[in-house]
Amino acid sequence: MSGGDWKEMYGAAVDGDVELLRYYLGKGVDPNFQHPEFQCSALVGALLAGRLETSQALLEGGADPRLLSEFDALTPVQAAQRSGRSELRELLARHGVASDEGIAVTGPEAKDFGLRALWRWWREM
Repeated sequence: MSGGDWKEMYGAAVDGDVELLRYYLGKGVDPNFQHPEFQCSALVGALLAGRLETSQALLEGGADPRLLSEFDALTPVQAAQRSGRSELRELLARHGVASDEGIAVTGPEAKDFGLRALWRWWREM
């Protein structure tokens, strides 16, 4: 997988292009990869964009519904809530994640997670 393949897949997920997304998933692009420039999973990006079909395709393609976004420690559940679309929360519930229970999203864990990502980005500049 090249970084370009993942970027194209991420763009397809956010833009709602299910056909292109499935193409990249079929080529073996990791749906859980978080590119250093984006620091966000394709699932969180699709959920934030309110994309039901691409979110479903990502979950069917192996996306982890509990994976935190590296940049802001945002969970898929939080992304679905921010989208304002109840269908996205229902989709996650059908994949076994109805809440953030068991995912460290607040307090020092989340803050440290975000700071580590920021530090990594700064070092790479």
